[in-house]
Amino acid sequence: DANGKRISSRKQRRMSRLRKWDERFRTQDVRDHNNKKGFSEIQRMTSALGLPTNVAETGAVIFRQASEQQVLTGRSIEAVATGATYLSARLEGIPRTFDEFTQVSRVARADIRRAQSAIDKKLNFPIEPTTPEVYIPRFANELDVSEQMVTEAKRLTNHLSKTNHISGRKPSALAAVALYTASITLGTPITQSSIDEASLASEVTVRNTYKLFLDADPDCEYDLEQLESMNSAKIKNKLNPKSTNT
Repeated sequence: DANGKRISSRKQRRMSRLRKWDERFRTQDVRDHNNKKGFSEIQRMTSALGLPTNVAETGAVIFRQASEQQVLTGRSIEAVATGATYLSARLEGIPRTFDEFTQVSRVARADIRRAQSAIDKKLNFPIEPTTPEVYIPRFANELDVSEQMVTEAKRLTNHLSKTNHISGRKPSALAAVALYTASITLGTPITQSSIDEASLASEVTVRNTYKLFLDADPDCEYDLEQLESMNSAKIKNKLNPKSTNT
């Protein structure tokens, strides 16, 4: 004890029990604190991304399970919360890209990816690979294009998938390029810069990828040089309508 006297075996057992319960309560308090902070982050991000309530609820469940599996060890609460929300959105069938999560998260993209990978490894979710088709309707809405263009973009993507050209390419970028290619084949072109400005895909990606869609399309009867020239003229007229009247 404090006076240097030997503690009886009975008191030793009692102190051991008290120490054990104290450790349990402190661990529980830390876990509750982490969960509350993680849930708050998930709610904030789903709101910022316009995701429905069920994504936040599933994300909270994933975060709690990840916490119980020690995924938080060596990682920030914000990173694990972002990774949980990313996986939740995919499980619910309304995925968002890492770039979109990076814009609303408090951590870097690399930290999000590492946390998501750790959660997925520990919990082993049955998540299918994301396909370009799931992004096309939302991107079409952002670009304010017709339903006909959505249908054409999905048709072109289907043909490209059959040729195995999409391996290793970002599904979200392919969705944006599919819409651009569809605008060309329908004769109502949208600009590469408009896709870039909407943060859907860079102009370089669009320029280097859209011909793959045309090459994979068995119904394509276009001469690419003639097609590019024709659509460049249409875009120029749309951007400078006065030039057509003079």
